[in-house]
Amino acid sequence: MKSLALGAVPLFTLDRADPTPLQRQIYDGYRAAILRGQLRPGEQILSSREFAAELSVSRFPVLNAYAQLLAEGYLESRVGAGTFVSTSLPEQQMSVEIPGRAPAVPSGPRPVSRRSSLYPSIPSLAYVRGWGSFGVHQPAFDQFPFAIWSNLVARHSRNPHVRAIHHTDPRGAERFRSAICDYLRTARGVHCSADQVLIVSGSQQALDITARVLLDPGNSVWVEEPGYSLQRAVLTAAGCRLIPVPVDEAGMDVETGIKRSPRARAAFVTPSHQYPLGSTMSASRRIQLLNWAHSAGAWVIEDDYDSEFRYESLPIASMHGLDRNARVIYVGTFSKVLFPSLRLGYMVIPADLVDRLVYKERRSILIDSLAREFPAQSGFEVHGVEAGMHLAMTLPPGLNDREISARAIRSRLWLWPLSPSYTTTPPRHGFILGFGSSLPAQIPRAVRLMRSLVPSA
Repeated sequence: MKSLALGAVPLFTLDRADPTPLQRQIYDGYRAAILRGQLRPGEQILSSREFAAELSVSRFPVLNAYAQLLAEGYLESRVGAGTFVSTSLPEQQMSVEIPGRAPAVPSGPRPVSRRSSLYPSIPSLAYVRGWGSFGVHQPAFDQFPFAIWSNLVARHSRNPHVRAIHHTDPRGAERFRSAICDYLRTARGVHCSADQVLIVSGSQQALDITARVLLDPGNSVWVEEPGYSLQRAVLTAAGCRLIPVPVDEAGMDVETGIKRSPRARAAFVTPSHQYPLGSTMSASRRIQLLNWAHSAGAWVIEDDYDSEFRYESLPIASMHGLDRNARVIYVGTFSKVLFPSLRLGYMVIPADLVDRLVYKERRSILIDSLAREFPAQSGFEVHGVEAGMHLAMTLPPGLNDREISARAIRSRLWLWPLSPSYTTTPPRHGFILGFGSSLPAQIPRAVRLMRSLVPSA
């Protein structure tokens, strides 16, 4: 071991017996000293050559550690002067976790949404240690053709098609959606086009998207009794009124559902293999459910989570295949036929819902980002969020939307001014913001850039 001190403050200890690379030890030591305030903003540090000599190590790990610290903003280099602790860091000790220190203790207000308490806790220990006997939803991993899977992944990753790299269709790759259509047509009796398929990260996201788009707080929805607990949590968090409908050997008892809530907005069912009792919904009840949905103007969400596994007969045809009034949203997953960690599922949706389901996420992200950056109490107002592919935001008095739009163009931000839409004077100033062509990950950054261009009200 060799310790190094700068002035009277020990910087860190270099342990050659530690399997941690020297580069990382040097990086961690400097970062910890800076975060603790032992090295102050603007203070010069030893050159890489001097530091390597002091430690009796090669210069390369020192150079690499310095490069990382420079890239992350802990250090700054001044031409002809040397390397210094970054002056953009605050003088006081920072409230961040320091390597080698005990984990941070939660403190201060820690607000979370009320609906977050409605979701069940995750049994994390089971995920870490793996499942034992009788694990639910776990396929036979020992039977999975991992060699074939690895070869396919390697082949397609080695020479990816340029369209796959730059693909931006929010529904997912068209070839993939078309392949799903072919499979569903032959295996599940689902007749659809690729335009109706939406790729999601598992059936749980499909459930969440469905609740966001189809349901409003206060809506009544039928759920199977007993049923899927996470489904109930999502619907409860969406503010829905759950109507438990009993399940027997023929599936959901539709007559009871009609008696309890004839004008419910939706029914969530697992007709091919009910969860958890395992019954199959009879043909008569399927038809009865579809007839009710048509007359009530309701939706049927068919969760077909493991229909591929049928032991005493061919797989049961989907309810979607019986639907003639475009009332069924079909949800499928690859968690069982492949493996759960792939987090891959799909939805088949009526053609008239495609735009709402695809653009709903972008709209929600834009609204949330605007609320953070442009608080209503400062005079900013958002309008027209209920439908469409754009919304409007009006500005406080004294701000000129055309001037701001002109500056925004230079930053490749397209803010369409609202004032030219008025014929009367004075017009309201603001922006018309389209979200259809914006990737979800880009929206928060674009709104922050927009805020930097708008003068304080």
